Amino acid sequence: MKKDFKTCHQEIIDKCKAAGACEPEFKKLVAAKNEGEMWAVLLANIRWCFEKKIFDGKYTAGIKLPKSVDVSIDLSGCDLKDVKIPESINYKIIY
Repeated sequence: MKKDFKTCHQEIIDKCKAAGACEPEFKKLVAAKNEGEMWAVLLANIRWCFEKKIFDGKYTAGIKLPKSVDVSIDLSGCDLKDVKIPESINYKIIY
């Protein structure tokens, strides 16, 4: 069952606060007015989210990842040598 935004948002806020989110990004998360804004913050900080187990299932059960979000994702430091990005995904690589 998909959770409503308010419930999902509060669970993510609580989890990020407990994990010690940096103040600027945490403020953006708290200020998010809808799922798109919330996911833009989370996906822009995806490495931190995985390192801190923000998406561990306990707090995020029932949350659906968006099909598209207009956000830059920093994958520096990630081993992507065998990763194949589907042609349907619009992306650009910045060096």
